[in-house]
Amino acid sequence: MARFAAYLGPVAPVSTVVEQGTYSLSALAQSNADGWGIGWYPNDGEDDAVRLISRAPLWTDQHHLALARRFRSHCVVAGVRRAQAGTIPELSGVQPHAHGPFLFFHDGELTHFREVFERPLRERLSDAQHRGLVGLTDSEILFATWVDALAGRTGPDAMADALEQTVALVRQIAMANATPASFAVVVSDGANLVALRTATHGVPPTLHTIVAGKDAPVPAGARIISSEPLFPGAWNAVEVHSLTIFTAEDA
Repeated sequence: MARFAAYLGPVAPVSTVVEQGTYSLSALAQSNADGWGIGWYPNDGEDDAVRLISRAPLWTDQHHLALARRFRSHCVVAGVRRAQAGTIPELSGVQPHAHGPFLFFHDGELTHFREVFERPLRERLSDAQHRGLVGLTDSEILFATWVDALAGRTGPDAMADALEQTVALVRQIAMANATPASFAVVVSDGANLVALRTATHGVPPTLHTIVAGKDAPVPAGARIISSEPLFPGAWNAVEVHSLTIFTAEDA
């Protein structure tokens, strides 16, 4: 499980989504202490995202936080992690995951992942994505599955379609084994944020969105998708079984 926030808008310190707000990720880290990560686009002429990940609790990791404060970007995805019971909080499981220009963050759970979901999902991966796996977490395999479903396409519609294909595959396995799976996930390519909230059984983790106003602790007009409202304002709760898309043109 995890909590995350994604930012798209005017260029701002990449630490903005981590530290700004009454209910910032820094505050949420107290109950999500198994690592944290942040990914962004450094406006250096390259399309690929960069990321900083750590197994340390966020509030103890002042070195990495100081580094994050030195960079600025128009698009950031960050989050804090709470490892599932019985798992080892290895560094490879710290999100966001990155591949080329894409950043991916999944909050949710594939129940009995090792027993039910891991092998059938691995068997469906392309050779390239399977070779790229370095850890044992459900989020890493979900990201690899999403990259395969994307199939080299670009743009928000393709990103959304790949999310829906990924969920459909997981749903097929879940229903065949009567085992729940839940998703609150966001993906970015630096110009778009695409989020999906759904579950095969029960209620998935929460998602909220906002267009920042003048009184917000982030630049006005910024689009944010987050697990929890980060600061007071006109937040919208994302409905179950729904997609949200923010584009650079919106921001």
